[in-house]
Amino acid sequence: MKKFFILAFVLFFSAAVFAQACQNAWTKSYPKIGSGEYFQAIEQTSDNGFVALTRVQYGSGPNFDDMRLIKTDSIGEACTPAVGESECFESASKWIELFGGINTDIPTGLIKTNDGGFAIVGYSNSFNPVLKIWLIKTDSLGQTCTPDPTGECTDPINPTQKFVTTIGMPNSDDSAKTAMQTKELNGAIRGYVIAGTTSSFGGGANTWLIHTNETGQTCTPDANGECTDLTSEATRKQKFIRLFGGGNSEFVFSASQTSDTGYIIFTNTQSFAASSAKDIWLIKTDQYGDTCTFGQSTGECAAQTAEKFVQLHNFAADTLNAETVYSGIIVDSDQTYAFTGRINFEEKYDLLLAKTDLLGETCTPNPSTGECSERIGNFDAFVKKFGGLNYDDGRSIIQTLDGGFASGGLLDSSAFLVKTDP
Repeated sequence: MKKFFILAFVLFFSAAVFAQACQNAWTKSYPKIGSGEYFQAIEQTSDNGFVALTRVQYGSGPNFDDMRLIKTDSIGEACTPAVGESECFESASKWIELFGGINTDIPTGLIKTNDGGFAIVGYSNSFNPVLKIWLIKTDSLGQTCTPDPTGECTDPINPTQKFVTTIGMPNSDDSAKTAMQTKELNGAIRGYVIAGTTSSFGGGANTWLIHTNETGQTCTPDANGECTDLTSEATRKQKFIRLFGGGNSEFVFSASQTSDTGYIIFTNTQSFAASSAKDIWLIKTDQYGDTCTFGQSTGECAAQTAEKFVQLHNFAADTLNAETVYSGIIVDSDQTYAFTGRINFEEKYDLLLAKTDLLGETCTPNPSTGECSERIGNFDAFVKKFGGLNYDDGRSIIQTLDGGFASGGLLDSSAFLVKTDP
């Protein structure tokens, strides 16, 4: 029987407490610009330092948000911008770069790329009247090319190392939630995959899966929001756009490349949920972004395979309440899937933690407990919930070194961490 321990705590920062508890622990703060600045993502770099992606907020005026990359050394030290400046450079280990235009530029994801540089994904309306997806590729020092009036550029000398690309339609908002650098089975770089949301097609928001080549270029979507570059087998995998949705709205939160070089998307759907509530939608595609044909009334495919499936999950068995996935992963040990989010059970949101089989299927929760654990074929599957008296949810999930899972989120307005055994 699977066991769990739960740690709930209020986050606070005290250098003295941490110094006494851990010899290698430290806390750092960095001078903000604008009215506020907060971390969006962080990666550790090969020099044992860190690079952080932040969102800069200005509060009001024509420039509402910008993006900053902050590179630190191994103890979190960064350079200090001069008075009135937002950027600085001290060394390869300490630099700060700002990205943005005249309006709103919001970062959502950071990628550490194979060439030692970085890629930022987000969305912007600084170069267009509506929000468009913005993909920025920098070198190891955070440097990129200078965007033209359309928000794009490519470095003529190092086109894979420095580029800026906008993706979207001219009349409606499009945004990105997550991105990653993709590979072929032999390890060669394929390009970048972006999971986002588009309001440019149909009556509501739809999930968009976009793949670009190594220089950030993709095909131009047709009236259905999709396209494929059929020039060659390589471009067929490198340049495509796929749209997933129904008559209402879908909101993507997480996507990853799978071991067969296809993609798994963790999204939420209102189109296929009863009474317009949200249900959890798992979509598995092949390497070309294609999946099975799902029913417009069910949101699922009649024939599911490990390469292509679409699964709809409503764990609470309550058509009036919503369930949400916020983060999903591929389980290293068996290439199945696990995700975290929230479940509405007995008129209260709890943290949801679930594991599926290879086809994205899991067990059916007991109506009285909202939980289950079952062996499906050769794979363990479970649905678990955790919570207190008020609102609880899970925002991030990892597989731990011992083969279990950890989910971090919120418990009654405090930070909440759940760890399972293998």
